[in-house]
Amino acid sequence: MDGILQWVKNIAIFLILSGLVYQILPDSRFKKYVQFFMGLILTLMVLSPLFNLWNLEDVLVQAAETFSLDRSRLELQAELENASIGQEAGVQREYQGMIREKVTEIVEAKGYFVQDFSAELNLDVESEDVGKILMMKVTLSPENQDTVIWIEPVAIGAPGEGESSSLELPEIRGEIEAYFELEEGVLTLCLKE
Repeated sequence: MDGILQWVKNIAIFLILSGLVYQILPDSRFKKYVQFFMGLILTLMVLSPLFNLWNLEDVLVQAAETFSLDRSRLELQAELENASIGQEAGVQREYQGMIREKVTEIVEAKGYFVQDFSAELNLDVESEDVGKILMMKVTLSPENQDTVIWIEPVAIGAPGEGESSSLELPEIRGEIEAYFELEEGVLTLCLKE
């Protein structure tokens, strides 16, 4: 009952404030745009209980994040077209940093920490798949080890001692693959204990 009362209060406050904004506008040519924008916000406010009922809020957030990722790819393509060879490495590092931030956010939400991250990107400007992730390797640990300096021997090949197979983390794997639209075999996920 409190939820319905709060919902009605929010709509009433919004209507009062939108009416005030509409009256304050000095020029009538802006009023139609403000009225349209306020109408969109009011529609979202009225439909918000339905979003919560059917968990559409999560779907809308996921769609917005996917749109943001697609937009980042387009921006990467535009930057690569305009960049010289020396600048391409900087653009790639920036895009990899954005990818790492999102991977870290997904992993930390599941109670793990990213210990190592690497990604290989398609930087061919003439390709349709510019910005596509060709390879991603993420090493996780159950505790944050940023404050400890680890000196270990270098191992080439399969996951080394202290690392377990990526098959142990299907939920994290699935979420990362779904968010970045990765194909099978692109993501290597290891758990370091």
